[in-house]
Amino acid sequence: MPQDFFTLKNQFDIQNMTATEIPKQYYLQPEFYPEWFNWSNRTYAQTNPRMIGVYGIAAYPSNFTIETHVNQPTTLSAFLHTTWGVEIFQGATLHAVFDEKNIHLQLISPADTFLLYPTYPTFHQNWAIPVVYEITPLTSGNYIIEIYETTPTVTIDNTWKNQYGTNYTSGGSILGLRLPKITINLKAHPQQNLPETIVQQFPYLLFFIMITFFIVLMCMIAYAKKRFREETPTKN
Repeated sequence: MPQDFFTLKNQFDIQNMTATEIPKQYYLQPEFYPEWFNWSNRTYAQTNPRMIGVYGIAAYPSNFTIETHVNQPTTLSAFLHTTWGVEIFQGATLHAVFDEKNIHLQLISPADTFLLYPTYPTFHQNWAIPVVYEITPLTSGNYIIEIYETTPTVTIDNTWKNQYGTNYTSGGSILGLRLPKITINLKAHPQQNLPETIVQQFPYLLFFIMITFFIVLMCMIAYAKKRFREETPTKN
């Protein structure tokens, strides 16, 4: 485990770092996920484990509360991962349910369809992946955004079925369809007005300053010419 493991984990937990900024050697450690400590002994530390599954996708974190302003983009990130003790590959597609008239939501990473690898009996590569959304409220108000998993397109689903055979299952189970993987509570305040500058508050101030500067400059030039004439000897 990297020496600064818990430092980076904490930065992600408070969203000072996005999921895509966390290196793989960190987020592929099961200790990165709090629920690991509740399941590790029951699933991996026993000769005959009791908790072995054929399906399970989770998100960490799974609940967000965001407070922002209208037209102000906010980046939110999490990790999707295979749950503990799952022996098969899982293909799924992300589907967001939200108020499309009042919110602009963009999936930055990954592609909306993804494949998660098994976590049992060992953790395979890509058992966890980062997911990043950009959220921009278009009007003020309180909103809820829910991210669900659904079955991939028929073409992609069949490709993975042919590749992995009985070691593959499609996402979008009954449980997955009913429960959101990620829930976002969004509170959008009215758009902030930028503070007016002095020039905006007093539109003639800049003109006055320029005229004053010009008058002072002319006076200085006139004074300099007068001194020059006084100091220059007159020829007889």
